[in-house]
Amino acid sequence: MRPAPSRLPAIACAAIATLYGIAFLGAESQLAVGALLALAAGAILLGARTGALDKVRESISAHQKSFAGEASAGVLAAATFLRRSISPS
Repeated sequence: MRPAPSRLPAIACAAIATLYGIAFLGAESQLAVGALLALAAGAILLGARTGALDKVRESISAHQKSFAGEASAGVLAAATFLRRSISPS
């Protein structure tokens, strides 16, 4: 029997998605948005080529409940960060 996949790829995925979301929502020019989209496309292609996406998929599948919590925490962190960076002092 194969051991359960590590939770680390799922945690890393949630953290990277949170940082990317903050950067994307904070982008202030078309060039920045285009660069972020190109970065995402390149990362997906690289992840598929190296097999990293498969490891992330297996990790999320094996730890669905904890990943849902991690993703929710990421959304709350992004909302808090963006609210603080937008609201006047």
